[in-house]
Amino acid sequence: MLNSSTYSFAYYNSIDSKFHETYIIVDGATISEDLSGFYYVGFDFYANGDNPSNKNMIVDRDYIFNDWIIRISPAYLKNTKRIIAEDLGLLHTDFDYNDVVFDIGLSNDWIQQLNSNKLVAHITLQAAGGTYPLYICDKEVHELFGVTT
Repeated sequence: MLNSSTYSFAYYNSIDSKFHETYIIVDGATISEDLSGFYYVGFDFYANGDNPSNKNMIVDRDYIFNDWIIRISPAYLKNTKRIIAEDLGLLHTDFDYNDVVFDIGLSNDWIQQLNSNKLVAHITLQAAGGTYPLYICDKEVHELFGVTT
């Protein structure tokens, strides 16, 4: 999908002419390890129509959020570039180019606070093998992986 966003999740109920934005999000891994990496959005359908003889127009809420379930799959940026870097310590004998590996992609994103689009860099850290502290966006890469240098 191009030019899409998740600024708001909702369903539109034509019976009461309203958008209903009450939902839950469940991490797929909590359901099964096989679903890790996916997310599920569950809606609780209810309707308050003005025709009591039509059972579809009056549906009480049950707060279970299983009436409509949408699976959100991981998205990958197109046109990303992989950056591999070497920290070249004092000894200069370790030329494996795995001290930090990350993918970077650029997108023109709508920024609600600015009320305009802005070029945004998306960085996906892949590996941190160096022995020196290394920072990306003011974050030390080893700490991001939960390991020491």
